[in-house]
Formats: sequence, C-alpha cells, structure tokens
Amino acid sequence: MKEMLTVHVKGRYIVVPKLIGAFFIVMAALMLVYASLDAVTAWDRVRDIRSCVAGVYSADDPVVAYQTCVMKGASAGVYVYTPNMRDPGKEAVPDEEFWAVMMPKLAQWLFWVVVLIMAILVYQWGKLMIPVEEQMTEVADVPAPAKAEEKKEKPKRRTKRKTTKTTKKE
Repeated sequence: MKEMLTVHVKGRYIVVPKLIGAFFIVMAALMLVYASLDAVTAWDRVRDIRSCVAGVYSADDPVVAYQTCVMKGASAGVYVYTPNMRDPGKEAVPDEEFWAVMMPKLAQWLFWVVVLIMAILVYQWGKLMIPVEEQMTEVADVPAPAKAEEKKEKPKRRTKRKTTKTTKKE
C-alpha cells in the first residue's frame, strides 16, 4: 500500500493516483457548480412561468400573453396548463410538473457530489489505512510436507565424452 505508482516528469516524481484524483476533483467541482446553476435556472423558469400565467388576465390581449407563457414553458421543458380562474398562477404549472422538471436536475447534482467525494478519496489514497487482520490457524488432520532428507535422489550418472584429437598434416 505504501508503494505508489509514480511518474518521473521534468525532474520531479508525480504520484499517479494523486494526479488522477486532482483532475477528478477539479472536474467534479466544476460540474457541481454547473449542476447547481442548472437547477436554480430551472427553478426560476418555473416560477417565471407561474407569474406569467397569473398576469395573463390583466394583459391587454390575453391570448397573445398566454401563447407567450406557453412558449416560455416549452423552452423550460414544462407543459403549461390552461389557467384556472380560481388560482391561475399555481394551476398553470402543477407541482407534479414542477418536480418532473426539478428531479433530473437534483439527481445530476447528487451524482456530481458523489463523484467529488470519490475523487477526494482517490486523492487521499496514500493516507488511507485499511485495517486488515491476518490469522493463521493450524489444522491437525493435514499431513506435514515431506522433508527434503527423506526424498530419495537418483544417483547422477557421469559419462565421459570420448574425444579424438585431430592433427593437421602439413
């Protein structure tokens, strides 16, 4: 665990898990900011659509004002219902539609939080200590391995090569 994978770059040794962890921390932090801004923008769009539909009745041309609200809803990914006379602002975008828009944004945010936590763990990998306890037990029924002395070795056979000398005749 103590020996880490290192790379030699320009006279310095860089620990690879720390380098990977640092890249993932930067990426996850940026994507977490993006997911947060995306969720806040979706929240504001739904709130804007509800106030737009509430103002339809006070507009000079309610049909054009309602069409504008429907177009805003389409750009936000929300279906704008026909306004109700009792509560036009709330019924135009019901809570089910609101959560249908917000849940993917919140899931994306939570995903990047988990990635950020995992990146921090990878970055801190050298400092983590995993307690592992090792126990060895002897089992009485298992025979002991044969000793080297008890093994019978075959005698080595030595043979001499017969070589003949050749003489050069001049």
